[in-house]
Amino acid sequence: MIEKTQALSPALIQPFSSRANLSPNPHTALKLLSDRDQYTSCHIRVPDDPERLSAVVIDAQYYSFFRNMPRADKAVILATKLGQRGDRVALSYSKRGYLLWVHEPDAAPSPPPFAKIRPVRPTFGPPDCLLIWSPADWQPCRIRTTDYPEPLGAVQYGNSFYSLYRRVDDPAEALNLSMKLAKRGDEVAIAPGNQGYGVCLWEPTAVLA
Repeated sequence: MIEKTQALSPALIQPFSSRANLSPNPHTALKLLSDRDQYTSCHIRVPDDPERLSAVVIDAQYYSFFRNMPRADKAVILATKLGQRGDRVALSYSKRGYLLWVHEPDAAPSPPPFAKIRPVRPTFGPPDCLLIWSPADWQPCRIRTTDYPEPLGAVQYGNSFYSLYRRVDDPAEALNLSMKLAKRGDEVAIAPGNQGYGVCLWEPTAVLA
């Protein structure tokens, strides 16, 4: 059941940088990977790099390894910057920290020399999590849904409504919670800001209260 939470204030969310000449979508599309069954490790080649790249396959799409970030707040900032240049991003967690992977639409598989080529095991990743960049791109509101009797604090982003599931102070907690929600099939939006992180859930049946 969705927890009742006060509506977000636009002051909660601050942009990380200027949006001039950036991606037309004011969010980063994140694949939050919490389970090895959601991806398969491999190597790939891309047209602009002669080297074999470490990669993962998610939903039949290749994502090359980009960087390991030991801290969650730095991982969020880097994911935002990658989204601003137009990249789709996957994020996984290991003992070393947060691993960021970048979508490679033109990649081809690159097995080791003389290795027998084997088909890649099909994997099914979680729904995209939207990492929203700026308060200018959403509006605070209250909504009603078909599965909850009381009005809910929410944000309107484009033509969609996202109920505020929880506000947390720790970016690691925001990512961990969002991974759990995405794993169960929820479409999640994360709104980072100077007073915490709003973890929000898409509400397809919502109307304004």
